[in-house]
Amino acid sequence: MLSAAAVSSLHPERFAVGSAVNQTARQVGGAFGVALLVVILGVTSGPAAALASFHHLWWYCAGTAALAGLLCILLAPGRPSEGGSTASPVRGGATAQRSNEAVATGASGRA
Repeated sequence: MLSAAAVSSLHPERFAVGSAVNQTARQVGGAFGVALLVVILGVTSGPAAALASFHHLWWYCAGTAALAGLLCILLAPGRPSEGGSTASPVRGGATAQRSNEAVATGASGRA
């Protein structure tokens, strides 16, 4: 579902390339993430050292999640306006306008 959302704004002729780039970035990111977690855990000499490594690992994960959440908030495409709706680009031109008119008339075609 997230993969579809990542490439949904692309033109149809660019969809395949965008999907491939998105999947490649996801796979490489996952591989680097697992490798980094193994580096943080390291080689331990006993149970106390293993527990300390896991504490470091969980702090790293919490910090990364908080940073990702902050970046998502800062990079959000639309902010809620005073009316409570978000400003987002509409694709489709006249089709979107007809769609809005149908909603305004109750989708029955009567004004």
